Amino acid sequence: MVGIVLVSHSKEIAEGTADLVLQMAGEVEISAVGGDADGSFGTDPERIEASIRGLEADEVLVFMDLGSAVLS
Repeated sequence: MVGIVLVSHSKEIAEGTADLVLQMAGEVEISAVGGDADGSFGTDPERIEASIRGLEADEVLVFMDLGSAVLS
């Protein structure tokens, strides 16, 4: 199975997009990672890595909202 990780600078955008994908795609393992560790606007590389490792998938696709999220 393929897992999906959604990374956004905003927790609300990541979670909302995950909800939308689940409505459209049905059975897919998905994780949303948004905001910094302290809840502010940004991304947290440790949370992104934990999210990827936490999926029980053979392959993982990671989608990011802005170019700087790739740096994380």
